[in-house]
Amino acid sequence: EIFLFIRYRDKVSAHLKLINLFWVIMITTMVLSVLMVKSNAFLRYYLFTIPISLISASVFIYWAYTIWGRKVALIFLAVLFIYHNYTSVLNMSEAVVKRQFTKNASFNKPMVEFLEQNIEPGDKVAFIRNDKGMAAYFYLPQMKWVALLESKNPYNEIYRDRLPLSMFDDYEDVDWVVVWGEMGLPARVEQGYELIWNYRFGLNRQKAANTGGYTPKQFTITQAEAGIVGNLQYYDFYKRRDIQKD
Repeated sequence: EIFLFIRYRDKVSAHLKLINLFWVIMITTMVLSVLMVKSNAFLRYYLFTIPISLISASVFIYWAYTIWGRKVALIFLAVLFIYHNYTSVLNMSEAVVKRQFTKNASFNKPMVEFLEQNIEPGDKVAFIRNDKGMAAYFYLPQMKWVALLESKNPYNEIYRDRLPLSMFDDYEDVDWVVVWGEMGLPARVEQGYELIWNYRFGLNRQKAANTGGYTPKQFTITQAEAGIVGNLQYYDFYKRRDIQKD
């Protein structure tokens, strides 16, 4: 930006204030986040800066087009796609550009479809780790999502008298437990639960998923498999053994 301003000031000055405003917004919000939450300022908290970043990148592409022509602008656009496709910033963001263009749905779609086909009205579903419940609840708002809050976290204690008991992870009346890529067997499902399906996914499984060829057999692994291999992730679906339906 500094180079363009010095060398091509007359061509970029019209949008310069806008770009500088975007920089101020992004940097200020990030600094405030770090100061307020310190070591808990995870990258995912800055996702709101993505729209601003996209607009800024579009302006830079426009500048490249007006200064150097269409070819340079297209090269700049291609570099942006390639960089973001092969630079993993957040967990499971590998090849994110390629997955969008190829409509790869191997990450969350099978999880949502399994729940849609197997949970009954009134079933209570817990997620370990609980942030994966957001993806399921977005598509299945009728699902009874429970055990959202960590009961041992002192920040959550103030909500004990304000929220239902089912909101805390020490709630025991849970019909389904969805485990996402945990190392080892969670204590919640050690007794009284049956492993119904274990789904593995990752970049090395994209080809089958892109062709719609994923099946439970192709993606099933045993609970004894140690941890996550490379970029391999998995969902475990546990069902309470004493579920009785009329």
